[in-house]
Amino acid sequence: MPSAVCRWRHRVRRPPAEPARRRPCMVAPMSDNKPVRPTGQLKRKRQTDMDLQYHSQPTPHAVISELLAPDIYSRLQFPDLPEAPGGRTGHDLFSCDPGWSEIMSSPGWAELASTFLSEDFMKRVIGLFADDIRSRNALLDPDAVYLEPYRESRVQLKKPVMDESRDPNALFFRFDFQATTSTGWHFAHTDHPRRVVGGILFIADAEEEGMEGGEFGLFSDLEFRDDRVCHSPKLEKVFPHRHNKGILLLNCNTAFHGPLPIRKLTGTRKWIYYSISSHRNVWRPAG
Repeated sequence: MPSAVCRWRHRVRRPPAEPARRRPCMVAPMSDNKPVRPTGQLKRKRQTDMDLQYHSQPTPHAVISELLAPDIYSRLQFPDLPEAPGGRTGHDLFSCDPGWSEIMSSPGWAELASTFLSEDFMKRVIGLFADDIRSRNALLDPDAVYLEPYRESRVQLKKPVMDESRDPNALFFRFDFQATTSTGWHFAHTDHPRRVVGGILFIADAEEEGMEGGEFGLFSDLEFRDDRVCHSPKLEKVFPHRHNKGILLLNCNTAFHGPLPIRKLTGTRKWIYYSISSHRNVWRPAG
């Protein structure tokens, strides 16, 4: 959910790729699709090796080259999303909605959930960004985080502040099915300041959906004021929509991102919005 928006004002230019600094992330044996408390035991299901490619510029982020083994990924069936009020794109499905749990227990999605919705994976992602979290004086302690069973409602999604009395180290996930057929949906923004990490899991392919443009972009701000608002966006990196890929970024004050303008779309732009979130606003704007 954007907390600050800056409309597209610059022509898209393809920047050179930044060399990756690899931090191998060996995901521990997966758990079943149930939130776990910090003292709980993770139920073993499957062993997966996942390589997260860490980059510091233009803002700390990680590239996931493969969400699932291809044979498992091929089982995924993206659901038809009816129009839904109180969301982001008009067509989405949240964990608080009827039908979400059934989809997440179906072939392919169950395997994806057992990694991405596990405490092990959450801690590994937070650990990947631990130095960045500390250097930016975030409210949480990377060494003290734990997974809390919680599903954020559509009403809570819209609130700029949830509960400033809660432990900032108690983290939960958002795993939102999203889709759009609109070609006018593009902006550079940061997410809610309670999101520690946010990102996109690509569950579609631009060529298959007849999409020109609509890539996921990372931006810098030519008039940066440390206030979480992108005043003058400059496109720095571009990630095309390709099956079985993902991007995670630390939602700090430089985490400007968003879709590029869609020039043509005959199908549907489909993705998963993924977030590791606190109840507290862990990022503070300057001033």
